[in-house]
Amino acid sequence: MGMTGLQIYKLLPRTNCKKCGYATCLAFGMALSSGKTTDDKCEYMSDSLRNTLKEASLTPVRECVFGNEKYQYKIGGEKVIFRHEETFYNLPCIAPCLSDDLPEDEFKRRAEIVNNYKVIRAGVELKTGALAIEHKNGDLLKYVSFVDIEKPIIIISDDLKAIYELLEKQPERRPLIICKNASDEDIKTWSLKYNAGVTIFGESIEQLHEKIEKMGELKNVVFCSDVDFKEQVLQSSISRFSAIHFRQKTHPFITLLNSVGNIEEEIMLAGFAVQRFFGCIITSFESFEKILPLLTLANGHYSDPRRPVQVEPGLYPINNPDENSPVFVTTNFSLTHFLVSSEIEASRKPAWLLIVDTDGTSLLTAWASDKFNAEAIHEAIKKSEIESKVSHRSIVICSYVYSMKEEIEDKTGWKVILGTGEASGISTWLKKLNYSSL
Repeated sequence: MGMTGLQIYKLLPRTNCKKCGYATCLAFGMALSSGKTTDDKCEYMSDSLRNTLKEASLTPVRECVFGNEKYQYKIGGEKVIFRHEETFYNLPCIAPCLSDDLPEDEFKRRAEIVNNYKVIRAGVELKTGALAIEHKNGDLLKYVSFVDIEKPIIIISDDLKAIYELLEKQPERRPLIICKNASDEDIKTWSLKYNAGVTIFGESIEQLHEKIEKMGELKNVVFCSDVDFKEQVLQSSISRFSAIHFRQKTHPFITLLNSVGNIEEEIMLAGFAVQRFFGCIITSFESFEKILPLLTLANGHYSDPRRPVQVEPGLYPINNPDENSPVFVTTNFSLTHFLVSSEIEASRKPAWLLIVDTDGTSLLTAWASDKFNAEAIHEAIKKSEIESKVSHRSIVICSYVYSMKEEIEDKTGWKVILGTGEASGISTWLKKLNYSSL
């Protein structure tokens, strides 16, 4: 909720009737502010207070949701300026742009790449948020059909007829529409009737707000500053500060960088956009090698600082291991998993990697806090059923925790082999491993 428990309590009838399930109105107010209950539990609450609570619960940066109902993308909805104050919630939508003046086969080829591309890095899946289609002179409906239904789409077009045809014939797509010559009535229709995302253009923050206030309450809105990129960054930043500090209602900003003409410059500007609160960033599409650094930056910037980034505990096969392959054991901290698995892959030697649940903490942190211990390793061995996958009974642990060796062997019945201290030495260590020692 946007109000504290004490603020809510002061507006409640304060009868302490207990009908809401709480002993006092103060306890109910506290629960309501933290989202543990709902306002309908209080039968004496006035309608004006309900409306106040509803308005306060809305984030000052309104959400914009677009895409198929099952595979929709959400931007905006942020509550803070700096991530460490709480967290950022909705990852900015990175959208490569394809034009429908491409030959059909080439458009299909590129669209398929965008549809299917994903990379797992440090336990996190990196992929684009949407595919943007710049409609110039092709058959928009046909080109949209080349895009997987699971991938949200953004339509950049000034052809009102084509946009309406798409919304009528494929309403389930719910695209985000970017159309500079759309009238206020067009925008209202797309937003309210078709539930599509809509773009409001303006040269200043004041002009953007004037336009949307004139049109009334709309759904799924993004702002686009029709100025140079430097001014766009300034307006996006001012808008976020005003929203958080003064609760001035605003909407996420979008920037179209696909016309810059140089992909390296586009990605550099897009990096600024990620860090300056833009909700949607459209780039041209050359190759994913160019876009991957941007996806990495965005996911890192929007990760939750309150929780360690972690991977799923369990058994991971690397380089097609068999019953004679060594078994490495480490924690489920994403960076640890990433470093260890990368070094094993680089060695080109088959191995099993057993990940122990340590609440996402690193190896030495988990060892010091007794989360990486003989009991946890024994439990991981049992759950993974690694005993049925290898013919030996040996595990490899980091040499920095050598003091655990005897305890692990006593608890699990497995032989403990001390590996390297640093992950960077694993590849060389594996190449020199005497497999008969397992």
